[in-house]
Amino acid sequence: MNYRGFFEKRINRFVVQLKLFHQKGETTRVYIPNPGRLWELLYPGTELLLKKNSSANKYNYSIEAVYKEGQLVYLHTLKNNDLAEHLLKNKRIPGLEEFHIIKREVKSPITTSRFDFLLEKQGQRCYLEVKSCSLFQGDMAMFPDAP
Repeated sequence: MNYRGFFEKRINRFVVQLKLFHQKGETTRVYIPNPGRLWELLYPGTELLLKKNSSANKYNYSIEAVYKEGQLVYLHTLKNNDLAEHLLKNKRIPGLEEFHIIKREVKSPITTSRFDFLLEKQGQRCYLEVKSCSLFQGDMAMFPDAP
């Protein structure tokens, strides 16, 4: 995430128009890998962190994260599990510091569902599902796009 831009408007679920900080305010369209509405995050002037895409990509940049009240909110839904794995391995998730990862993408032992992680601590197993939340109130994270 070496680049910054400022949100102007959402063109569709996967395309945003913004002004590039490093290009003297040049307006461009970029890929947003999050189809959620994100109304609580994306409004004119919001600062976004961008990643430069390869030349094979239709858009030069992809949005990685957004600033909300001075905090970064990660928006790349395809990379959330990689970020969660990094945080788990580095003991950065409160309450899960003593668990280690046994496996990613595991089937539930009692349903046909799958979970993102199977963790273990001293023989105690824990199934973990990772979600991307974009609405916050205090310490609570919520899913505004869910029914």
